[in-house]
Amino acid sequence: MGKGVRFLVLALALVVCYAVTVTMGFRKETEWEREGGHRHRHEEEGSFLLPDSKPVMSSDAGEMRVVQSVSSRIIEKPLHIGFITMEPNTLFIPHYLDSTLILFFRTGEARVGCIFKDEMVERRLKIRDVFMIPAGSTFYILNPGEGQRLHMICSIDPSDSLQLGTFQGLALKLSQQP
Repeated sequence: MGKGVRFLVLALALVVCYAVTVTMGFRKETEWEREGGHRHRHEEEGSFLLPDSKPVMSSDAGEMRVVQSVSSRIIEKPLHIGFITMEPNTLFIPHYLDSTLILFFRTGEARVGCIFKDEMVERRLKIRDVFMIPAGSTFYILNPGEGQRLHMICSIDPSDSLQLGTFQGLALKLSQQP
């Protein structure tokens, strides 16, 4: 019976090691990194779950950065996180998006317009508001605030994307209003 118990303990240890390895995932060089993704590490607590940050657009009027999720056997659906910063009196140019976008307003106020299924929706949103823009929509964001910077955190779900799991880079421009 001693050998049977040792075998079970060894088998259990191997299963636990395998589970930890699968959970942590293996880091592979991806096309994302070759296209200019940046790796940011938090020195005290190890690495973030979403370590690569890629600038999508930057101008004097603001910027957008995207952190692409890692794909693994555990995480089946990729989800990207975006960070949008807009200066006062700026317009996030109308754009068609083939991924579902959820906006969380961290600071500032904005008007968000969205056209989906031939219907125009416009909302005035402020701090702590959440707004979903469905895949296949055209949208714009206006920061009319005087002296007020707008910060948004976005959840980008590329599973609805036309190119099977890839996030179409937002060829966006921020323009300052006169």
